[in-house]
Amino acid sequence: MKLKKCHYANATGGVHPLVVYLESDALSTLIRQKHTLRLKNTNHEDGTNIICSLSETHTVGRFDLQNEERTFKTDPDRHIKLIDIGFSNNGVMLPRGAAAGTNTTGSDDEVLAIGDDLLAFIDFAPARTLSSSFLPLDQPGDVVTYLYNRGNNSELIFSNSYGAGTQLAAIGQHRGVTRSGSWESVLDSWPVDLNDVNTEFTVHSLFKLTSLSFTYLWDVGYQKILIWGQQLAFEDANGAKTGVLSIIPHVDYMLTVSRTNTNNGALTYRMERLDDNTVQTATSAAGLSAPPNANGFPWRLGHASTHFSHLQSCWILHNGTDAAHQTTCQQWIKNTYAGTTTAAQDGASQTTSDAQWFLELEIKE
Repeated sequence: MKLKKCHYANATGGVHPLVVYLESDALSTLIRQKHTLRLKNTNHEDGTNIICSLSETHTVGRFDLQNEERTFKTDPDRHIKLIDIGFSNNGVMLPRGAAAGTNTTGSDDEVLAIGDDLLAFIDFAPARTLSSSFLPLDQPGDVVTYLYNRGNNSELIFSNSYGAGTQLAAIGQHRGVTRSGSWESVLDSWPVDLNDVNTEFTVHSLFKLTSLSFTYLWDVGYQKILIWGQQLAFEDANGAKTGVLSIIPHVDYMLTVSRTNTNNGALTYRMERLDDNTVQTATSAAGLSAPPNANGFPWRLGHASTHFSHLQSCWILHNGTDAAHQTTCQQWIKNTYAGTTTAAQDGASQTTSDAQWFLELEIKE
């Protein structure tokens, strides 16, 4: 019996082991002699059903035999009608099904793979951070007029809505915008179709306060998140502003706010300091039970009635509250902040896939 080729692709979302074992009880019974030993504390001389080990290729999560054939003498008096094939991480069987998000790396591709539910991906890449004459910007102090979305929603373009324009500024190893005068804010140039936004959705943001003055972080109809009373706060349908988390200026934060269908639109918050990774969480009552305009509404970063007393950087909005999508976006923001995000081509995609394998086995009578 000759094992000529074997390839294994791990399920996406699984932990990728160093080496994968190909195991088979049926094939092991055909082999005359003890063919493989596995070192362990006791009884390591006992035989095992491991037929071969597969090493990882240049692609993460893909393993093969590395052109190393294995040949076994078989017992001519034994016969089998069924062959079992399994793949393990040192004896622990690897799952066939995908478990999206458990090994997220926060790559560009993983964020884009959220697909049609990814409604906003403002990444502040120079190619999408533009001057009034549509030139790409990347230097602190540059005056920003337009912020283009990355991904499928090409209609989303934030533009300056007051004054000369916002000013590009550094945050970590990345960029964001802050005020250059007094009243700048950033407005979506095209009302968002109400049908595009689910009643359950999540917003992720990288930001820093320049003071504790009243300032809006964002307004997306169902959610109005702001700084009020020296706290992170939300505004409800009656215009009442309620603080939920303590916050201090000149600290870089990553904030996630999800709107759920519980309690008529309750909001959940996760805010992490990026200097020491301290995390605060909270849940509040509903923000807005419905958007202000059923015919569509413009999204805002900042607001015309406030001083934009913060630095707004990466901003992501996706439908749903999927934990894997949240982890992906949060890790992407952390990578970007640290300057370690892997670049990818616009429109790149990734699909969740189950494990796959191929085995070429030659048995001679």
